[in-house]
Amino acid sequence: MKHDVVIADDHPIIRAGIELAIRQIPYCRLTAQASHGKELIDLLAAHKCDVLIADYSMPHESSPDGLALIDFVRRRYPQTRIIILTMVDNPLLIHRIYELRVAALLSKMDSFEHIENAMHALGGETPYCSPIVQSILKTYRKGRGDHPPLERLSPRELEVLRLCASGLPVGKVAEQLRRSIKTISSQKIAAMKKLGIKNDADLYCAIFEHKLLKNIAI
Repeated sequence: MKHDVVIADDHPIIRAGIELAIRQIPYCRLTAQASHGKELIDLLAAHKCDVLIADYSMPHESSPDGLALIDFVRRRYPQTRIIILTMVDNPLLIHRIYELRVAALLSKMDSFEHIENAMHALGGETPYCSPIVQSILKTYRKGRGDHPPLERLSPRELEVLRLCASGLPVGKVAEQLRRSIKTISSQKIAAMKKLGIKNDADLYCAIFEHKLLKNIAI
């Protein structure tokens, strides 16, 4: 039986590389490609998808990405297995994505051959991780005491900071995450309190310090 695969990534060259890898796997069939969250949502409604290979961060106007997009796919298509292929290398963010219990977590800095390895591992008890992801997770586990305030952030709060770091105002963040402005404001304030931050200027300094910003638009 063949897996029907959908690809979602905002970089055409990356999509082409994933497509090539998929076409070399005899039991996989590429059914559609998307360049951002809104396009992916429309495609999933029209195409069968057993496996979704998606970037974690695909900023595009009000289209969902990151945690919001993963949550949507899981709720609407619970049988679809999700493989995240990303350039994110921040240990905390990688750990947070790993905690989402996706089918696989791959780094774009590793060979695309690991896509086939991930396909073989579908249905396993733990997510398949490519070598660089494994190394990043080990770094996280060894250095958990390095940035204790950041550790206190919930996945939702971290997601709000990730989008705020890209320059989006609270209203746009709320639109992209499909939550109310009040909820986003509350989560932003809660995150700032946990980090001991009182204003937006200090918030952006913290974002740079913890290397969250460089992972936004990759």
